[in-house]
Amino acid sequence: MQTRYFGEVKALGFDGKWYPDEEALEDAIVQAEWAKGILAGPDTVWPNGRHSHEAASAVLDESLDTLCAREFFFAH
Repeated sequence: MQTRYFGEVKALGFDGKWYPDEEALEDAIVQAEWAKGILAGPDTVWPNGRHSHEAASAVLDESLDTLCAREFFFAH
């Protein structure tokens, strides 16, 4: 996760996009980074019987929905 200031506004960066510095969005970025890491490896079956890629895809979708609603747009 990256951080940057736009003027006095602190923003969190993920996948080339910027979001307000809010706890819920920070959590969503951490979850999305975890999910991308899982999806980068081979699919495995966890002890609970769930496939790793199935679980990671669900977490990534939920995280991206949260982030999409709060994305910053800046004009240069």
